[in-house]
Amino acid sequence: MARSDPLNTLRRLASTHPQPIWLVGGCVRDRLLGREVLDYDCVLRGSLEFARRFAAAAQGAFVLLDDERDTARVVFKRYGRSPREPLTVDFAELRGASLTDDLAQRDFTLNAIACPLAAWENPTEADWCDPFSGREDLRQGCIRAVSVRALEDDPLRALRAFRFAAQLDFTVVPETKILIRQAAPRLREVAAERITGELFKLLATPRCAAVVQEMQELGLWAELFAPAETDGEAAARALPALEGVLAHLPAVFPPCAERLAAYLRAEDHLALLKLAVLLCSSAPARATRRLALSRAQRRCLHTYAAGAIPRALLKAGGRAEDVPARQGDRQADLNTSTLQRLKTAIWARHFRRRGEDGVGAVLVQWAWLHARGDEAFRERVSLAVQEALNLYYHRFEPVLRRPRLVTGYDLQEELGLSPGPRFKGLLASVLQAELVGQVRTREEALAWLRRRLRRDRR
Repeated sequence: MARSDPLNTLRRLASTHPQPIWLVGGCVRDRLLGREVLDYDCVLRGSLEFARRFAAAAQGAFVLLDDERDTARVVFKRYGRSPREPLTVDFAELRGASLTDDLAQRDFTLNAIACPLAAWENPTEADWCDPFSGREDLRQGCIRAVSVRALEDDPLRALRAFRFAAQLDFTVVPETKILIRQAAPRLREVAAERITGELFKLLATPRCAAVVQEMQELGLWAELFAPAETDGEAAARALPALEGVLAHLPAVFPPCAERLAAYLRAEDHLALLKLAVLLCSSAPARATRRLALSRAQRRCLHTYAAGAIPRALLKAGGRAEDVPARQGDRQADLNTSTLQRLKTAIWARHFRRRGEDGVGAVLVQWAWLHARGDEAFRERVSLAVQEALNLYYHRFEPVLRRPRLVTGYDLQEELGLSPGPRFKGLLASVLQAELVGQVRTREEALAWLRRRLRRDRR
């Protein structure tokens, strides 16, 4: 089936509806910008009844969004870009006495444009309803509030303005910036879930550094995060550096660019990575207390922020005097071969504990170090990052993904040990030995453990 099938059904049903149905908001904006449209927004009288009829006729899933405001959504997973990005059609009751009244209650002029559903395929100039000159603002690349009340009605629109600016590469006009500055203190009244969703959409855009800096200047950042937890000046250098590298992964990290790009696309990794760079905090839980993060997101953010090991190794960049030595090693005794083994062992421990999220920790520290050093230092750090990513994706990850050579059952059956807290340490140590190439088979792993146990008894 073509994606147009649900829309054909929508137009057919609309022709029998006693009142006009208008397409509004983001779908109109994206249509005018030549962008792909996956989410359609309709306003009409009798929205819920019509939405139920449409869902039944087009075999979509009906979702009631707000019973009091008569808004609903019909979802078509089989027509979207992916199961996570389905085609959706939203229906809302027309607000006010007319369509112009409805558009006047919207956030920005670029979202206050309407087109009759019947004319959607081939609209004429007369079909567009654009009382606030939204199409001109689209041509000029401007984000402009529909009215002074737009941000008073919903302070979250202060964040949304900059999200649109980042997504569309538009500019927030000065008079709207004044309204945003005035609305900033009221962000504390907005639910944490709404703030988090808007912020993550903004940070997930490829280039948001300039927009984030504007947000900081207008006081939005201080309302979201305690100022003591951030270093705005350093972040202003670190975030653009990170975005520049991520935009050119094949050129910067050629052997592992595809794997790294896939990791950043998954979950909310890109947004969390940028958030960690911006916070520069050793206590992300305290810094993000105004956000509604899941347990997995907080764990990921904590991993990105816990960068002592990658920071030390990246700063070393291959210089023996900067590599953290193990107890009993003297820096003067670290020849090239010993130095490489030591660095490999330290990276192995880092990635063994953190998995692929350890890659994010490396990138966060790289961004901060890149923002603070001279050109020679940055080049050395970049080479160290390439070494770390190559080690992970081509040496450590294959080991971490396959079944363990030795399990707790083997510790009992082959080595005669009783279950206890010691098992965790023994299994971690033999995995470390496998990562650095000391053992390759189950027999070698068991032999290595027997030697370890004999040494521990002495």
